Amino acid sequence: MNQNKLDIFERMLIGGLIPFTDPEYPKIFEEVSKTINLSIALSMSSNTDQIRERLSEIIGQQIYKSTTIFTSFHTNFGRHIQICQNVFINHSYTFFRPRWNCC
Repeated sequence: MNQNKLDIFERMLIGGLIPFTDPEYPKIFEEVSKTINLSIALSMSSNTDQIRERLSEIIGQQIYKSTTIFTSFHTNFGRHIQICQNVFINHSYTFFRPRWNCC
C-alpha cells in the first residue's frame, strides 16, 4: 500500500511513527481539540441515551442501544474507537490507544 496517498488518520491505523514535522500533523491537534470539547458535553450527560449520543459524536459511529457506558469516559482521540453491541463500559474508563475495538 502506498502510504504517500493516505491521509494521516489512515497512516495512524497502519502503525509506525508519524513525526511532528508531518505536514498533516495539525489535523491530529484539530481532532483532539474537537474530542476534548465533545468530552465536556459527554461528562455533563445525565442519562445513558445522552451518553450514547455524545459518545457517537466523539467516535463517529452510532452506539447501539444494547451498549451501556457510564461516565466518566476519557479519550483524547476518539476517531478510531469501535464499540459493538452488548458492551458495558464502567465509569472512569480511559482509551489511550489510537485504535481500540470493543467488539
